[in-house]
This record gives sequence, C-alpha cells and structure tokens, in this order.
Amino acid sequence: MKLRQLLIPVFLTITLCSFMPAQAAYDGSGSFSLVTTPAEITSGGYYVFIGGGTTDKAMANVRVGTAAAFTGLVVNVSGGKVENPGTDRVWRIDSAGSNFTIYNEAAGFYIGNAGSTVNGIASSSTATGAKYQWTFAATASNRTKIVNAEFSGRVLQWNNGTPRFACYGSTQQDIEIYKLDSGPVALNVSLDKANNFSIEEGEGAVITATAKGGEAPYVYAWSTTLEEGDYTASGNQFTILATAPAGDYDVRVDVTDDAEETAYATIDFTITAPAMKYGITVNAGANGSASTTPATEAAAGVQVTVNATPDSGYAVDTITVTAADSSNVPVTGGKFTMPGQAVTVTVTFKESAGESYIVDFEGAGETKAAYASATVKLNGKDWDLTDALIGTDTNDWKNGARSARFRGYGTSSMTLLEDIPGISSVTFLYRQYGTAQQVAWKVEYSADGNDPWTQIGSDFTATDTVQTFSETISAPGAARVRIRQASGTGTANRQMNIDDIEIVSGGGGPQPLSISLDKTSGFTVTQGSIAVVQATASGGTPPYSIYWDTDLASGEYTDDGATFTIHDTATIGTYFVKAEVEDAESNITNKTISFSVVEPSAEPDVLITFENKTMPTGYAAGAGILEDGKNWATLRVLRGTDANDKKIGEVSARFYPVTTTNATLTMTEAYAEDITGVSFMVASYGTNDTMAGVELKLNVSSDGSSWTTVKTLTGAADISDTLTQVTVDSIPAGARYLQFFATAQAASGKRINLDNIGVSFGTPGPQVMSVSFDKADNFTVVEGNSAVITATASGGLPPYDYSWTSSLGGAYYSASGNQFTILATAPVGTYWAKVDAEDSGTATATKTINFAVTEEEPEPETLITFENKTLPGNYSAATATLEDGKNWATLRALRGTDGNDKKIGEVSARLNPVTTTNATLTMAEAYAEDITGVSFMVASYGSDSMAGVELKLNVSSDGSSWTTVKTLTGAADITDTLTQVTVDSIPAGARYLQFFATAAAASGKRINIDNIAVSFGGGPGPGAQVVIDGALTGTVNVVLPLTVSLLEAVADYWVIDLKDPHGDAVVVYNFDEETGAFSFTPDMAGTYTFKATAMDGDDHPIASKQVNLVVSAAPAETPIPPITYNVANGGLGFTLPDGLTISRVQGANQVVDQAWQWTDLTAGVDYTVDGANVVIATRGGVPVARMVRVYFQPAP
Repeated sequence: MKLRQLLIPVFLTITLCSFMPAQAAYDGSGSFSLVTTPAEITSGGYYVFIGGGTTDKAMANVRVGTAAAFTGLVVNVSGGKVENPGTDRVWRIDSAGSNFTIYNEAAGFYIGNAGSTVNGIASSSTATGAKYQWTFAATASNRTKIVNAEFSGRVLQWNNGTPRFACYGSTQQDIEIYKLDSGPVALNVSLDKANNFSIEEGEGAVITATAKGGEAPYVYAWSTTLEEGDYTASGNQFTILATAPAGDYDVRVDVTDDAEETAYATIDFTITAPAMKYGITVNAGANGSASTTPATEAAAGVQVTVNATPDSGYAVDTITVTAADSSNVPVTGGKFTMPGQAVTVTVTFKESAGESYIVDFEGAGETKAAYASATVKLNGKDWDLTDALIGTDTNDWKNGARSARFRGYGTSSMTLLEDIPGISSVTFLYRQYGTAQQVAWKVEYSADGNDPWTQIGSDFTATDTVQTFSETISAPGAARVRIRQASGTGTANRQMNIDDIEIVSGGGGPQPLSISLDKTSGFTVTQGSIAVVQATASGGTPPYSIYWDTDLASGEYTDDGATFTIHDTATIGTYFVKAEVEDAESNITNKTISFSVVEPSAEPDVLITFENKTMPTGYAAGAGILEDGKNWATLRVLRGTDANDKKIGEVSARFYPVTTTNATLTMTEAYAEDITGVSFMVASYGTNDTMAGVELKLNVSSDGSSWTTVKTLTGAADISDTLTQVTVDSIPAGARYLQFFATAQAASGKRINLDNIGVSFGTPGPQVMSVSFDKADNFTVVEGNSAVITATASGGLPPYDYSWTSSLGGAYYSASGNQFTILATAPVGTYWAKVDAEDSGTATATKTINFAVTEEEPEPETLITFENKTLPGNYSAATATLEDGKNWATLRALRGTDGNDKKIGEVSARLNPVTTTNATLTMAEAYAEDITGVSFMVASYGSDSMAGVELKLNVSSDGSSWTTVKTLTGAADITDTLTQVTVDSIPAGARYLQFFATAAAASGKRINIDNIAVSFGGGPGPGAQVVIDGALTGTVNVVLPLTVSLLEAVADYWVIDLKDPHGDAVVVYNFDEETGAFSFTPDMAGTYTFKATAMDGDDHPIASKQVNLVVSAAPAETPIPPITYNVANGGLGFTLPDGLTISRVQGANQVVDQAWQWTDLTAGVDYTVDGANVVIATRGGVPVARMVRVYFQPAP
C-alpha cells in the first residue's frame, strides 16, 4: 500500500514548568541533587525518591512480591547527591494541570493511589484521572510530602518497618527527592490505545496522541496504511471511520516541537469482519413487561441481560430462554450467553407475597462519605447509618457505582427508621471490603424500632466471595429492620460491603389483629398539664372499635375512639391505661402501659434563656451579661440562631470545642446566695455533628478559680440530637459560680447547644455521710513494694472512727485510723479491703476497694525517661525526638527540671493545661509494631491542686483518630507522689500514643509524667481477659451459678480458687471447662472470693479475674398466709403476716401436659396491695386467674 503523510500544524495549551534545552531520555548515568523545596520540581525532569529515615533506599519499579507496593533498592548517595542510579530507580515527573504525574520509563507505567483507605499503590500504562496525579509539599528535614490528587488523605511514603514504598494515611516516612541536574526530558509522544487493538467493521474509533517534553507548541503529522476516505486526521486526533474495511493496519504520528525537535509513535490495529448476529424475541406474560440488552440481536458468546419489570403487586416468576433448535439456554441471575442461533425469551409473573422495597444505593442523593452517624434517605425511606457509609472507592464491592460499607466497630449499624407493613423476607448481597479482616453480623427486626429486637436467621460473616443473605420470616404489623455488628463491641476496622437490599412486605400471610400506643410504659405527666395517648390498630379485619380502661379517677381523663386524654386535674400518683381493640370479626386484643402524674418542678430562681442576645457572634474569647444580670466569659461559645441550632426560643448557646481549645461559658461575677440546684437543656448541633469523644462538664466554684465538677455528660449516650433536660440537685455548699466546660478530641464537627439554664438558691441540707478512697478501684501494687490506702469520711457529724477488714492475710497489712497499708511482703494475688466509718452520732458508711499485687513487670521494649533533654524549655507548640527515636509534638508541655517537678532522674515532662488550651504530648511518627502495653509515672507538680484536671492516654492506628484507653481524674488518680499507671488493654493496630490533659482553671494545674514504658507484640493479644458472668450474690444452701469465659485467647486449662468468708478454700464445686459453667452451694453467709485463671500449655497464666460473691443467710421459715375467698364481690383476697411483703405474684388459667401454665401478674393491673391486704383483680366478675401463686420476702 502507498504510505501517505499529512502535515497538520497544531498549537496546544500544554504549558511546561521550564523551557530548558531538550535532552535524551535518562540512560542510567547522571548526577541528582536533593530537592529542598517543591518549587524545584519541574515538568519533564527525572527524579530519585529515597525513603525518609534511610540513607540509600530508592523507590524502584519492582513490586514487593504480590503486594501493592514497590521495593527500595540501594543507590549511591554522597555529598548530598545521588550518582548514576539505575533506570529502574529513576522516575519522570510531568505536569498535569495543577498536578503532576510520576512515570517510570524503564517499566512503562505511571503510579497512582490504590484507594481512599487502602495502604497500597497502583500502576498503569496510562495516567487516567486524578488517581494518577500528585501534589508536592515541603515537610521537615528536606523531605517532601507526595499527596494523591484524588484522595488527599493518601500519601506516597516509605514504610521503614516493612520496608516498602506505598500510599499510606500519612503514617509513615515522607520522601527525600533528588533531581537530575541536567534538566527536563526530550520531546516524546504517546497514544491512548494499546498496540494491536481491534474494532469491528462498522464501529469506527479515535486515536489521541499526547506530546510531552521539548518546547511547546507542537505540530502533529499522521501517516497510515488505511486508504484515503477511511480515516480523518485533525490535530492530535486520528479517526478510523465506520466505512473502513476489515484488515490489518498501522498508524504513525510524528510530532515536532517549537525547537524543531521530533518524536514519533506507531500503533498496529485490526478491523475485523462483523460477527454473525442472531435474533432475540421477547415474550412477556400478563402483569409485567420485559426486554433484553442487547435488545434485538447479539453475536454468539455475548452476554445478554433480561430486564423484567413486574406490575405493582406482582413479582417475576420464571425466565426461560429457548434456542431455535428448541434446546434450553441456561439463565443465571437474569443473564444468559447468546448461542449461535436465534432465541426466544419468555418471562412470567406471579402475585407477590407483598410489595418489594429495594435499596441499591444508586438513587439521586443517596450518598454518605463519612462513618459518623447520620440519617440518609434511601429509596424514599430514612435510614440511620452509624459507623457506616456509602462507599465508592476501588476496594468497595458494589453491584453498580455504590454500596454500603460498614466499619466493623461494635456500634456499626444500618437501621430503617420508618415502618414497613409487615415483613415476609429480607435479602441482600454482601462481601468483605478489600482484604479487611472480618467480624460476625446479624439482621434483626422490631415492631417500633425499640426493644425488643428479634434476630432474623443466623449470624453471618463476609468473605472475599459475594454471598447472599436471604431469610423468610413472619413479622405481621408495622416493622423495621436493622443490620448490625453481632457482638456490639470493638473499635477495630473490620469493613464489609452490602448491596441490593430487598425487604418484602406482607408479614408472611394475613396479619393478626394488633394494637400499639404512642407512649411507652412508665412515661410521666407533670401535674397541671395535659397528656394524650393515641392508639393505632392494625391487622385483623377493619373496621375497629377501641375501648379504654384506667384506674385514674373519673373526671381526670376522657376517651374518644383511639384517643385517651389525661386531664390537667389528674391527681399525683402512678396509674395504668389499657386500650382494647375489637375488629369486624369480633377478634379482641389489648395493650396496657403505666404512667405517673408527678409534681411540677419548682421554678428556678434564675432562668437564662439567651434571648437577650448578649452572647458574642464569633468563637473568639468574649463576654456577655446574661438574663441573671451577671457577666459571663466565653471561649469558642457564640449566640446560636441558625436552623441547625437546637433552641427553645430564637437563641441558644453554641459550644464548639476542638482538640486544641476547649469551649467554656464561665461566670465572672458571683451570685449573692449559695447555689443549691442547676438544670439546663442540651443537644448536639444539627444532624451531622457526632458526640463521639465529646465531654461537657458542669463545674461550680466558691471563688471563681477553683472548680469542682458536679455533672459530666459523655458522648452520644448523654448528648443526643434532641434537647434534653439535665438536672443537678447535689451541689457542694458555698458554690456561687457556674462554668460549662466542653472538650472534644477532634478538629471539627463537635458542636453542642445549651439552653434554658435554671439556677436555684438556698441553704443546703445536711450532707449524707459517705466515705471515699485516694486510690482508684482495681489499682495494682508491684510485688515487693508497699502501698497506702487513705479513706476520707464526709457528711454526718465529725469526728469519725475507722475500722478495716481485708481478704489480704493479716500478716501482710497494717491498719491505723483512716489508713490501710499493704506491706512489701504481700504475695501476688487479687484482694479487697473494706473500711467501715462511723461518725460521732449513729451514722455509718462503708466502702470496699479492690486491688492486686502483681509480679514485677519485665523490662519494657521502649522506655522514655526524658533524660535526653529534647523537650522544649517553654509551653509553646514544638517537637522533640525522645528516647524511642520518634518525633513527638508538644503543646503546653516542657522539660521539667526544677525543684517542684516530680521526676525519677533529672528530668520529667511537665504538662500545664489551662481552661483555654489543653496540654498534649503526641507522637508524630508511628512505631513499627503494634503497641500492647503502656505504663507511666504521674504526679501533680509541686503543690498544684488536681481538682478539675483530667489526663487521658489515647492511642491511634493512624495518628489522627484517637481512642482513650485510660483516664485519670483529679486528686483521686493524680496524687502529689509519682505513682505508676499501667494499661494492658490496648486496641489492635495501635501505633501512636498521646497524653491529653485538660483543666478547668487558668493556672495551677500542672502535671508531671515520667518513665513512659511501651511494650509491643507477643502474648495472647491485647484483648485477652477473663469474663465472669452471672449474679454475684446468693443465698445459703441455694446453688449459685456463674459462667467463666476467656476473650481474645484460648485456654489449655483453668485454675479455680474459691474461698469462703473465713478465707478457707472451698473444694466442692462443679466446673465444666468446655462450656465455662461453674456452680457451688454456699453453706455460710458472708463474702466469698472466686478467682478464675486461664492457663496456657506451658503452665503460664494467660489472664485471670477475681470477684466477690456476697451470700445472704437463708430466709426464716414463713407460715403460708391465710387466703380467703370473698363471695360478695367475686374477688380473691388475703392478708400478709407481719414482717412480710410480696415479691412476686403469678397466675394460671390452663393446664398443658398436666401442668399449670404460670405467668407473672402485673401490680396495679392484675392485683393491688393496700397495706397488708392483697386483692386479685377481676374481669367481668371473674378473677384474672383460676390459680394464683404468691411469693413473699421479709419486709426491709
């Protein structure tokens, strides 16, 4: 064929970062200099990437085995230069708009990010999309942060522990970049089609050329073996026309730059004759429609999809495909492979058992990018997704563009928030996310979205294969569904994907008659207000008739159809209301709930509503005079008036704490009287702010400087998305100042609304006597050391007398006054000590504390003593490299060396938190192994008071999301003497540490920390622990059952240690090591100690736990009270003997298998107690039960 050439001048908008003379591609020789600023990185240059923290390991184009990572190979580094690296270790950087691509010429591929949350790296011969683009930013020590343009949270880094190069969540080492000294690369051109591609005759195709390097603009010239008229060429595009005949062809592009340098690229392709296509005929039966894709014909071997759409109330019954020769063509999942002959597709439909509600996550607006709890509308219904999101990245398995991704935390769930009219089946597809480890999951349904939830089918666990969950149930009446993590515990990522959820309504058949009420049992009504109970009937055969019954006095309520109204004249007390429904077939059912009419709360003396709008409008430090007439100081608190602010009127206070700065609302003027009570309304801001890691404290003070916490609200359990009243009645005497103090372990999204602060004044009543310890429960003492427990009594009438008892043998402790001393000779074991305090009157108080004497800990693998003196000398933000070799970031933490610093050697860390700024000591580099244990010494600085101080030890797997593993609060945990704190339970995957201190004061709350010891790996795992379940109380001569289990490990055998109240061993008991079932029969009253130790095959203890079992004396024989039948009113009544009260009443109305079927009767509904008289209720003149069984107990 004749070769034709077209010369086409083109001026493209390709801009290079520099226009240095062109050069040949890198050939393995050259000198590379260290890049000290990203501005030195230019398009078209060659570069070497050396892992930070190494001296000579450069990223090569060789993968680490089959992993999505590249290995590091040695290069010659000398005098700040890399000399003559191999071509497999040299990468070309080219501009891509405002970003850059990274390309290895020797291997012919670009590198990209493997996914938004995946530690890995991808490679491709073409750089398609932002996934294969990068940005550069300077970091410390002349290193460069190479950030992916599509997922800014993924960074190309060097993993010194593995070792390898890959994308991480900024948890590894940034990279030193060296640039080839001789400038940008020569002109080159690439094509967007693979060599030897093929198309079918009649299709056509476009080939696009891209020139790089050299000097723009570029001129493209195309030549081809196609005949004229079978193609067109324009600029950098070559078009194969649909008229081109079948055959083998090639095309070449020659490009010339502005410096008249040239480059070319060639590609071969094939046009094939059209494949024979065979006809497709579709027959759809009544009650639906059907089509196929492709629609009317397909070539042999092509996959054909059947699109069957049933009418409302119908479902697909059968899909059959019959070939022209009458043979059957298999159909799988609505798809079949086209045979070499025509086919007929037949679809039939059947009546549906119920309407199908389908969630495929593909609808408009069906997105959720974060794990935080939020409501998402899916196919018209609201769902709550907690620790779950809608995933779109490459590691998400999905049947389409999106699917649900569950995080795998104990709180991970997806809950339908709207009713479905009965459920007959639940079906969905599931698979593990990427290669994530897994946990078990379960599906449940509920009548109203509240307890009880009933499991559907069995627990299931995802694998790397797509599986189907499909269960049929009969759930008549309105119902909801949720999918949740089965154990409800854990904070490790165990992600799973779910897609194509189908819930079929109908409840598996006719729905029985039922009735529901819009109030829950136990609700309260404030006297003087009106409350309405609304009944809703369903199932059965409409229409319905609803009748009401109550023990409220006549005139204090009205009922009208489905509505029951409690009047504002109702008397204070506890009542029941019963709704009974009858349908058209005379079926009857009912529901009863209880409620209380309560006294209205006393009006507060002061009410702060924020409606005077004196609060600031920004988060900067400010002040405002509120409705109490007092000045209040604000920090990160403003006037909340927008639609997301929860408020009673037009305004509420909005708090916005962040990791570095607390949010505070603090009185700066005292009230004239003592505060005796405080109430306030609280809620989370908007719908997207989550309360995880949030604390809100109410503090009080007598002088405005020393604060005492009287209420702490923690997380979503205490701060919901609805304004809820909090009441605090116990206020220390002399309090005249208030402070609201909010903290958060996040940089954003933790806002809180506060409204209607009510304050009451007066003289507090006498304080109830109590006793406290200066040690935390379950504290430890290392064998060979002594420890002192100090008890402090309060309330009552001083002075106080103290007496001590303990399960520790008398030879191993001494007790004097309010102090109990554990001697250094005490043996290893778990013990308790109890103090009885008595005041000068008749009041007493008792408190027990548990403690353990432990073996001396082995030497930690890392010990931070601060003796290398790298901590800063002031409280400003800074960094320091400690003895573990890691960089730590400091804020309000310095090198403590003066006489008031508590320290082991010459130096300790001193943290100085204040109201406005927390004190933090945070790892900025990860350990190479998982952390399994941490210990440290802690004390107050000098004589600083620890009131209002908290010190948290947090851990993280990525250095950004933190989990608290230990909290020390006030003087009870932080004394004026260095005390060791040990934390053995660390979440899997933790590689970062953080010490996080807060204080509710502007000064005088300094803390010393010393000798931080860190252990890694080994052992049965960080979560190994013994769990003892069951009631820890019993009665003499009655079997006391328990269940013993071991979490996160497997025991070879168990050692049981059971001692009676005298400390003597109990050897008669039953223990099944297979099931963990334990039981024994106590023969004396008092406190038994029960200890279970799990042992491994080498006779070493894995974990143990000891509990106290409190055994009461057997009750005295009690005569059966006389029971009399009162014929006059048809009731059954009896009188209790002196000294007895009823504990339980049961009734029975039928005999099954020669045994009465007993059920518990409801107090106030089925029977009433008036003093010593008990009366069983009647229905229509007949007692509610034919047989009655009564249980008694001694009166308290």
